Amino acid sequence: MYLIVNRKPHWIATIPAIFMTAVTITYILNAEIGFGLSRQASVTGGVAATIVVIILFAMKAKSNLAVPLVSDVEVDDEKTA
Repeated sequence: MYLIVNRKPHWIATIPAIFMTAVTITYILNAEIGFGLSRQASVTGGVAATIVVIILFAMKAKSNLAVPLVSDVEVDDEKTA
């Protein structure tokens, strides 16, 4: 989120984060110490939960981008002064 809000290249971190989210949720759903679901149900649930997380993340990122950066406000103030 930090990279997105500060308008930096974020895909180098976002893509691995999406993969690790899917793997972690799938493991929790499948593991004996987790929910102990079947492999197919765990993979389906992991992918579905990851899609939900991506959508929520994108919505939050979009709302954070609507707020101008502090440096943007300072530059605009200097131009009008």
